Amino acid sequence: MSVLNEITWLLPSLAENQQKIAKYILDNPEAVLGMSSSQFAEDAGVSQSAIVKFSQKIGMKGFPALKIAISEELGRNNLFKSSPHKALHNAISSEDSLMVVAQKLAHEKNAAIVETTKRINFAIFQQVVDAIDNAQRVQIVGIWGSGLTAKDLSYKLQKIGILSLVEADLHVQIATAQALTAKRRTNRDFFQWPQERYAYRRLHGKSTGSDSGRHNRQQKIIL
Repeated sequence: MSVLNEITWLLPSLAENQQKIAKYILDNPEAVLGMSSSQFAEDAGVSQSAIVKFSQKIGMKGFPALKIAISEELGRNNLFKSSPHKALHNAISSEDSLMVVAQKLAHEKNAAIVETTKRINFAIFQQVVDAIDNAQRVQIVGIWGSGLTAKDLSYKLQKIGILSLVEADLHVQIATAQALTAKRRTNRDFFQWPQERYAYRRLHGKSTGSDSGRHNRQQKIIL
């Protein structure tokens, strides 16, 4: 994640003095590059020590490192604006070989996964899992490009025996949501396909001789 995006993401959770620093950087990123820590502190109305602590909070060693990160990001943004054909995908340029492009894409996608994982609130995530586990059926809502992601999640849930609904029409989404209820699932609430019954019983520690006889491998549970 870029340093400016990182600051934007952290902004609501920052203390008052740190919010002053964050807002000043977001409003004046180019001006910050030419400032010393004392100048920045005076203009932002904070202490120099607050600037150092803020820099460390967003993963920098200090204010100089923060300025370097901002400078690099502004340079990438300016390159894209002035020569979009040379900056096709962040650090990817038209001069890169196919192997280099593939390596850069792999690095960026891995970094995105790591950053996303860091921001997961696992207490809330567990509540979501429990809600799905206790639902009679699950409605997944997505529009435009997110509609494809919603369909993909719906298919994955159905593979493990969870009845899920996904609709593109807004009116159908609202009508479906109004009919949702919380109910502990039983075998009758599932699609009666052998594979789905087997996945459900595996998930809940249940197994029968007929199930184990028909299936010689454990199903993968994907959420």
